[in-house]
Amino acid sequence: MELDKRNYARHSSFFSSLKNKLHGRPFRSVHSHLSEKEDQLLQRLESSLSVSLEGLHPSFEVELWSLQWLQKLMDAMLEASVFLPKVLPSDVQGCLTRRDEKLLSAFLDANAKYLDACNAVRDGMGKLEHLQMHIKSILHVLDTNKGSLSEPQLTRARKSFHECLSELRNEQSQDQISSTTSLLQTISDKLVVPKNSEASSSLQAFAMAEYMANIISVFTLGISLAAFLPCKRGNVVEISHVSRHYAWSFELLSLQEEVKENAGMKKHLQPGLLRELDVLHICLTRLSSMVDSTISARKLPLSGEQDEEFRQAVEDLRHLSHDLEQGLQRMDHTISELFRQLIISRNAVLDLLSLAMGY
Repeated sequence: MELDKRNYARHSSFFSSLKNKLHGRPFRSVHSHLSEKEDQLLQRLESSLSVSLEGLHPSFEVELWSLQWLQKLMDAMLEASVFLPKVLPSDVQGCLTRRDEKLLSAFLDANAKYLDACNAVRDGMGKLEHLQMHIKSILHVLDTNKGSLSEPQLTRARKSFHECLSELRNEQSQDQISSTTSLLQTISDKLVVPKNSEASSSLQAFAMAEYMANIISVFTLGISLAAFLPCKRGNVVEISHVSRHYAWSFELLSLQEEVKENAGMKKHLQPGLLRELDVLHICLTRLSSMVDSTISARKLPLSGEQDEEFRQAVEDLRHLSHDLEQGLQRMDHTISELFRQLIISRNAVLDLLSLAMGY
């Protein structure tokens, strides 16, 4: 945590000085044909992104790479996604140009990849849910409330520990996450601020909103996917082309730098970038070592001090398991909401295309 705080202080001072140069500057659209309503919606979206990104810097309450932090990231993406249907025109019958169709087609393509990414994140969460089954088995076998631990209990627990740690270190079945990460990086590399010539006046507000939504979507989903990959494979999607027209761009760049540095420091860790995986690995390794050494040294029955040490280690694992279960449930709810909103935006664009074609 101290490392995170020092990183934040260093980057914050630099980016704050840049941000202060634009202090008080109102929202400036690069487009000239926005209605007052569209301009207000875009200002609200920009303001929302600024607040969300500022709140994602590490703190004592929320650590980088924790499930709670990932959930806050997804909340920011969800909020941005909500704006997209609001800036779509309500009546474009026969008015869509080829440029408009190209814009909407690109949106649908990216939208499909975001839906795939949500599913890939769910797959990563499924790994943790499967781990939970092993952990519950361990906790059942090492139930210290039933009295002192016996050798048969420890022997059964040792088998479960080895299965659990093997599952944690398993690098197979991660191909979907890796391939989806590559697709997100491709989207990121192509992100540029839309120009007047890329959309008709009726879709200029949507083009701007989509750009901002794409930025936070790639940032959010890229980090979320990396969190569930082994550290040496967990490359974070990088956004290299960020327009300086926006107040939130400085918050994004500083946060991206913090995330990148923090991920680099975790490369030596075995399980992955996700904080819960790291803590769980440490706890399981310690308790497994205690079980192995006790069986090998034939130290049973345990002395009072050894018994208390086992009880505390088992209780620590129980708390971690409970917190992980709660975090996964909240995360699953957030992803479901995000998936639903992505579908809403997709349907809104498809409806617009149907309307323009006279269907």
